[in-house]
Amino acid sequence: AHEFDGLAACMWGGGGSLYDAEESLFRIWYHAHGREYHPDDGAYSLRTSNTGYAYSSDGVNFVKPHLGRHKFGGNRENNIVLPGICCCPVLMDPTQPDPDKRYATFIVGESGATPADGWTKELWYSADGIDWKRGPEVYRGSIETNDFIDMRTVIIDEWDSDPNRRYKVYGQSYAVELNRSLPSGYKGELKRRKVRSVGLWYGPDLEHLIPHPGNPILHPNDGVEHEIHFC
Repeated sequence: AHEFDGLAACMWGGGGSLYDAEESLFRIWYHAHGREYHPDDGAYSLRTSNTGYAYSSDGVNFVKPHLGRHKFGGNRENNIVLPGICCCPVLMDPTQPDPDKRYATFIVGESGATPADGWTKELWYSADGIDWKRGPEVYRGSIETNDFIDMRTVIIDEWDSDPNRRYKVYGQSYAVELNRSLPSGYKGELKRRKVRSVGLWYGPDLEHLIPHPGNPILHPNDGVEHEIHFC
């Protein structure tokens, strides 16, 4: 398929879903893979990554609108909202006083030669969830540290009495696993290695998040799991 999501359309690795009560719509942003066709020479690119957008009135049947924002395969008849980018979950913030920041997401980038060397996380904003603008960088660090998280869930916690903990971001972090026997079918030696756990950041807003001092807050060593993958 020549579509930008012809190879995969998934929530893993990016995107998010929410219900927009004002519009009475379920809205999703999803991670898409495809192979772009170049009509000039008839060649295909290697796998591409983009963020797509769709909506639904019932949460079952979704519409992928032709937004006309970004070119793919020689035309703009697609629903791409972030070209070449896979975003983290999208938050719609009804308390945001700036209408241009009503929607927010995080974009992950690499700051080193390899993923272990360094990562950056930027906050991006949108007035409508379609057209996005880059905001401030909120993190720069290494995957090897306890303050790193691969953001998966972003919430406004109205039940927390501490205003400095109102915004919460949960995500995948990496910690050292204890030596233990391998599960059936597990490939390779386990020994001591980095495994997926769950960490938490919080703050009074999304631009001033700090890591929870007790990260990771969920660790596979606390149970029988070998890893806690995403959240």
